[in-house]
Amino acid sequence: MDRALPQYIRFCRAPDGVRLAYERIGKGAPVVRAAYWLTHIEHDWQSIIWRPWLAEFGRHFTLLR
Repeated sequence: MDRALPQYIRFCRAPDGVRLAYERIGKGAPVVRAAYWLTHIEHDWQSIIWRPWLAEFGRHFTLLR
């Protein structure tokens, strides 16, 4: 797995006060990956299913998720 791709995890607050995490990886045109009920920033990055997809997308775009 490619560990060279840096990930930037940030936090923000929703209007109702809930703290939300989001991540930015890569460079280029921005692409947003919408969350679904089973989304987790750290687990997705370590997943053998999602990690290659995220890393490849990050090579060509700024992926926000």
